[in-house]
Amino acid sequence: MSLHPSPVRLVLVSIALATLVAACSDSGSGSPPATSEDFLAPGPFAVSSTSVSLIDTSRATPPAGTSPGSSTRVLPTDVYFPAQGGEPGALVPGAALDSDGGPYPLILFAHGLFGARTNFQATLVHLASHGYVVAAADFPETNFGTIVAGTANIADLINQPGDLSFLIDVLTTSPTPALEPIAAAVDGERIGVLGHSFGGATSILLAYGGSVADPRIDAVVTAAPFSCFAGAALFSGAREVPFLDLHGTSDGIVDVAWTEDLFPRLPTPRYRGDIVGGDHLGFLSDPTVPSSFRDVQAYALFSTASGSFAAQFAALSEALATRVPAADVSLCASRPIFPDPTTPRDPFIGVARQVEITDVATTAFFAAYVKDDGSARAYLADGFAAFAPDVRYRAEQ
Repeated sequence: MSLHPSPVRLVLVSIALATLVAACSDSGSGSPPATSEDFLAPGPFAVSSTSVSLIDTSRATPPAGTSPGSSTRVLPTDVYFPAQGGEPGALVPGAALDSDGGPYPLILFAHGLFGARTNFQATLVHLASHGYVVAAADFPETNFGTIVAGTANIADLINQPGDLSFLIDVLTTSPTPALEPIAAAVDGERIGVLGHSFGGATSILLAYGGSVADPRIDAVVTAAPFSCFAGAALFSGAREVPFLDLHGTSDGIVDVAWTEDLFPRLPTPRYRGDIVGGDHLGFLSDPTVPSSFRDVQAYALFSTASGSFAAQFAALSEALATRVPAADVSLCASRPIFPDPTTPRDPFIGVARQVEITDVATTAFFAAYVKDDGSARAYLADGFAAFAPDVRYRAEQ
């Protein structure tokens, strides 16, 4: 792939009729066409959150490192929700749920390897302000704390889609007492998932992963997903779940070439945005860490905290082969997982801009395919590229 500082924008809309249908839908509803500002600005709600420790007693946590494992899975979880009072978009601790605006669609967030449920907080709050309940949990064996505890286990990826399905259950049909008021305001028929890096792999499996997939998922957004296992067979005969992938051209952890391979395998509607100068951790709302250090730091974590990467990857490959036979881990050997660090990269775009692009694309996409908003679909076809000339964008509806 050729990288250069002068971005090239490519917008492919495979079926012009899709845009016409969306426009007709807008006209029929009397709503004005969507604009970038509709998705960039905070939504009409203030936001609050609650933190709970959820325990899935139906599934086990396998032994890993210094941990003997457990008969349950413990998921520390943050839930963001539209709140009463406060300025639109503001995170207001302790504010009450705005139940009058519901029922609200549900969005799940899946963090990356050695990440945390707080990693995308700015984007999660932004989504909640636009009228979603958003749930983010720490996965038991791939969260940041497993580095210190010596309990990291990348093969537990196979169990993470089940963690997200458990969150759906808790927030729709089987709430804990602490979450009952929020669950009562959730629309269990409208659910999306957003995953970063290893959480992107979790999200792909949740939508398309055969025995570990959940048919309740309506739309998937991934940011720099680990996706080498997702060959054409994974999507053959699978539900056509709308998909948006965002990836930085300067990613030093997950080579952007992997998601270039992924895109043509996806069912339509599918969207892809290569953020010119975006890096792997630029999706996280921390502007203080330079791009180069961020990637070096993350690489060091992968190399040391996971123990023997090769051994753990072999265990993951075996788990995928057993439970998701359509996954093709042999594809992961076709090129290095990590990009060549000596390859020249586009200058880092900066966290503020990378998060801004993510917020607009993600909010528009979920509006289009979770809320079924025709004006948002038209915006994705015709409007987003003008907002983001620093994104190489493809839209196939």
